[in-house]
Amino acid sequence: MDVRELALPDIAGIAEEAIAAVDRWLALDDVPLPAGEAALVRLLGSDGGARFATDFIDGVLRPSDVGVAAANLERLSRNVPASVRWHSEISTQLVGGFAPLVPSAIVPLARESFLRSISHLLVRLDSQDLTRELESIVRPGGIRPVLAPMTAVASGHREGYRQAADLLELLDRPDVHAVTIRLSALLGRVRQLDLEGEVDRAVELLNPLYERADRTEPGKLIVLEVGAFDELEATLRVFERMLALHPDLDLGISLPAFLPDSLPALSRVVDLARKRRASGGAQVTVRLTQGDQLGEERAAAATHGWPVAPFGTRADTTAHAIRLLEFGLTPARTKPVTIVEATGDLFVTAYSWRLARSRGVERSLEHEFTLGMSSDRSEAVKRDVGGIRVTVPVVHGGQLPLAAAYLVRRIRELADGDIRTARSRERAGTAFLDALERSRVTPAATHRVQGDIRIESADFSVPSTRSWARGVLERARNSASGEALLARSAISSSAELDALIADALIAAGSWGERRGSTRATVIESVAEVLAEWRGLLVETEVSESGTLLEEADRDVSVAIGLAMRAAANARELDSVPEAMILLPRLVVVATPRSGAIPVLAGAVLTALAAGSAVIVKTAPETRRAAAVFVETLVAGGVPPDLVSIVDDEGELTRELVCDDRVDHILHVGSRHTAKLFHSWRAEAPLSSTTGGRNSIIVTPSADLEAAVIDIVDSALDHAGQASTAASTVIAVGSVGESARFLGRLADAVASVPVAAPGSPGAGISALGRPAGERERALLDELDEGETWQVRPRQFDTRGRLWSPGLREGVAPNSPYRRRENRAPVIGVVRAETLAEAIEIQNGPGFGLAAGIHSLDPLELETWMATVQAGLLCINRSTTTVLRARVPIEGWNRSVVGLARSDGGQDAALALCRPEPVAVTAGTTVTLEGVGDRVARFIRAAQAGLHFDEFNWVRAGARSDEEEWRGRYAPVELAPSDVERAVRVYRPLPVTIRLSEGAPVAQLVRVLAAAAITDAAVAVSTPVPLHADLIELFGQADCPVGVVEVLVESDARWHARVQAGAIATTRIRLIGGDALVLARVLHGQPGVAVHAAPVTASGRIELLPFVREQSICINTLRYGVPDAVLENLVTE
Repeated sequence: MDVRELALPDIAGIAEEAIAAVDRWLALDDVPLPAGEAALVRLLGSDGGARFATDFIDGVLRPSDVGVAAANLERLSRNVPASVRWHSEISTQLVGGFAPLVPSAIVPLARESFLRSISHLLVRLDSQDLTRELESIVRPGGIRPVLAPMTAVASGHREGYRQAADLLELLDRPDVHAVTIRLSALLGRVRQLDLEGEVDRAVELLNPLYERADRTEPGKLIVLEVGAFDELEATLRVFERMLALHPDLDLGISLPAFLPDSLPALSRVVDLARKRRASGGAQVTVRLTQGDQLGEERAAAATHGWPVAPFGTRADTTAHAIRLLEFGLTPARTKPVTIVEATGDLFVTAYSWRLARSRGVERSLEHEFTLGMSSDRSEAVKRDVGGIRVTVPVVHGGQLPLAAAYLVRRIRELADGDIRTARSRERAGTAFLDALERSRVTPAATHRVQGDIRIESADFSVPSTRSWARGVLERARNSASGEALLARSAISSSAELDALIADALIAAGSWGERRGSTRATVIESVAEVLAEWRGLLVETEVSESGTLLEEADRDVSVAIGLAMRAAANARELDSVPEAMILLPRLVVVATPRSGAIPVLAGAVLTALAAGSAVIVKTAPETRRAAAVFVETLVAGGVPPDLVSIVDDEGELTRELVCDDRVDHILHVGSRHTAKLFHSWRAEAPLSSTTGGRNSIIVTPSADLEAAVIDIVDSALDHAGQASTAASTVIAVGSVGESARFLGRLADAVASVPVAAPGSPGAGISALGRPAGERERALLDELDEGETWQVRPRQFDTRGRLWSPGLREGVAPNSPYRRRENRAPVIGVVRAETLAEAIEIQNGPGFGLAAGIHSLDPLELETWMATVQAGLLCINRSTTTVLRARVPIEGWNRSVVGLARSDGGQDAALALCRPEPVAVTAGTTVTLEGVGDRVARFIRAAQAGLHFDEFNWVRAGARSDEEEWRGRYAPVELAPSDVERAVRVYRPLPVTIRLSEGAPVAQLVRVLAAAAITDAAVAVSTPVPLHADLIELFGQADCPVGVVEVLVESDARWHARVQAGAIATTRIRLIGGDALVLARVLHGQPGVAVHAAPVTASGRIELLPFVREQSICINTLRYGVPDAVLENLVTE
């Protein structure tokens, strides 16, 4: 595009001058590119060069463990770009080949060699020649360095103080005149709900630095850098406080152009500067950058369902940089402000220079470049503008992993942004003109807006949402929500309970007669009411359970997501092939003692989807939350008599559980409660999901800083009471000795703010009830060999409010690992190898949630293939918010009774009873549409079947094939650029019992379903099976995983079951009396019986042989999707 084509006469001349300046700067041939930069440019321009460099940084430079670095170095050495020209004493192939053999010698050599090759990009603070390096930067003249320490997001108070102390040490150097710092380096993640408290803490940390800067002559410049949207408001408030505290000191703030919010922020800063200048104060410095956290911002938005805060394209970001410069570079605004253009875009640099000259404010504009990034261009610019600033990244040698993210970003920037060729320069010029034209359009002041009625979780960086939250907290102080319904629903006698059940059954009759699609419409209306009543639901959880407002708000979002999936379940029941579906009439839902809202949504709405009436049995700690939830159902259109409440902890609860009119009992919570229900009524159709023994593995290849954040989030979710909370960390190899990891973890745990429930300053929920004997054992007592790294403290008189604890030295089989942990305590177990870690993780025999932090694809694939849990989290937390996006089914001892997954595609179907229907009569004996393995099995069984039986088995096998390739195939749930969520079905062993009098054809049908799932099965039959089948079962390549066949009577079968001789946790009962079997199983709550009639429906018959698993993978590395994590094989 030619600049004259722009209909912008006021700036066309300036744009022409800018383009001419860029052409002139690029044409200068007497400014050579330094040798180090030239070598890096050659590497990045070569095939695979940029990937090699970033892989080396992330795989060799970042890991603390030299063994991990050595393995990665060996892998990289197999494919080294020809342009790699490290120092002559290094051969990458030679070094890589020997690295795994002598890692302690080779890895430091390789790291040091690589660091020398990129030494122009950063400066090491512990270098003996630091003074000389800084002198060499300023030696050419006209350069003012601004030191930018490489920092991590602070894990806690200790690291925040340390990073502040490091900055103070820099300010004490006479050769340092300016530094930059982000609030996240001092505060960690800014808690938006307690913004004033966070600002106070930042001021406390920063003020000594400003005082030191103020005492020098001339004063030193401290620039507060806004790196991300959630830092913006806090940084502006801290900056304003510092302006008042240090009126005579030049203060700096850095605003990123990728946020539309930076324009009103710049206006706000200019107003503050103008007032300070009018009062006799010093000028302020405003630094304008492009911003480089776009990937992280997209990830945060995708995770929470928020709008993406930054602009979505580079063109829009550049356009906004132009807007910011045009706004700031006016005579009136530059009187109190110096503008520093630091966008790294040569065209924007030139445009701002010519713009400032045209407005007569060139003395109020400075330009800033980054050390080692196109030094030849910065030198050319300096000749024209008369002086520049240079950002100098600095890092301690012992903290080189902190520089990894910075280096990767600079490598990508160099690889993507070179404009040395005529062709690339033309493209860049066209992009600049496009951005210039876009800059004429005024954008929205912010992308992040949110209403009070919403499905996504609260974004407390939005002022209106913070105001909404303050109102909720105010109402929570004296809330009595739900009490009126509880009073109206109170019953005190068996007769009243009997009448309640009778009324519920009457209501169920008409509800069940509605089509599934009609029920779905009502449930979708309930989802809308949940969004509308969010404030009341959150208020109730906060006031009753002491839940953090943030967590209570997320609970409502999870409930809305579960409601929408329940509606989908209801519609699917209208069209289950090859079976007639009989709906349940009455389901009892037992509420948990904390986090009740999402549990109620998952259970109650699933039951409603299945056409059932529901009786909610409240827990004392969440009775009001249950009542308010029931009120939302009625408001959404659920018939009032369809959902009832029993608010009782005594004999009425037992009578309810034992009533044979109850079709199902759904429960999420303590295994103790589930076993109690089972002991009352062994034949009760109980489905209970329990947690409390979840864990996260951390391997030496992990990003240790990210692992700490996810561990704390996972362990302290609802004060450790959430079913998916992970209370154990399994540290593999060197991680168990890593001060970098263990120190940050202890710092993070010790820094969690504790305050009264409902206070904005609270950082952890209260316990749902005062700590009892079990909780006290976790919070007060240590087992043999354990030590407190952070000891929990009680903050109230009742024993509900505790600071979190961290215990080390936990043995794999210690009482801590065996107990049901529902308190804010993290235990660290050490393992030598990943195999040992997986054994420890699987050891307790539970399997609700499991996590791992690793960047090694082989480790991840090994883990996925062997870990036993329904929810797998890779490089992310296990927090309950996941339930809004993926189904979570308990495995192993995390299930009592029949397994189910809230929000899963089978959730409503599992509550129904299927009945067989006739299949289309066939006329041939071909097995078209049946897979080879199953077809081989059917042929072996064919001699023992009549044709009608064969035809029925064949129809079932065809249905199995269709369903296995469709509904039961692995599927990506809600795919995004930042995370993968994959649902898979895994086979599990099942005992199949053919009862006396049941046709053998039904056993053949069930075995055909088992064959396609690859599940191992044990067969118990009252009659001998056909010889052809027995022969097939004995073959090494048998298509059915039959491990044993026993011929026994029903009496002998029952005796064996009663003796606990059944090795599997599931029984597929064909024929017989399911109630008798349930009574025989009394005392074995971990065994689930699938006793529905056998059908030709693959949708039905595959279910007993599989269990659902959700795999959630954080695929981002340094803000962009990682190809390895994106392509992990999850099947």
